[in-house]
Amino acid sequence: MMDRISWENEASRMIKSYMEMRELNSPNSLYEEAMWQYAEMANGGDGGPTGSSDGGTIRSEYYTNHPDEFFFMVLSGLGEFERYMKCAAAPIGIP
Repeated sequence: MMDRISWENEASRMIKSYMEMRELNSPNSLYEEAMWQYAEMANGGDGGPTGSSDGGTIRSEYYTNHPDEFFFMVLSGLGEFERYMKCAAAPIGIP
């Protein structure tokens, strides 16, 4: 598991990156897909399959050491928490 400072810094970097993606390419299906994956992972999910032949998941491939709270922070930092979490499978508690 990443230490808190590391994943908070990573969350800030991801927020900036996704803000740029959203602003430059609106509407953007890649952004939308990533936000749905983040919502699922904020709820402890795996983010879905990577599409590779090994059957790996988004979380196991790219976010192995990231806690659920990391995804919550990114969604919140983007102002997307309400939009995506209301439709998630299970409600999330605010960490």
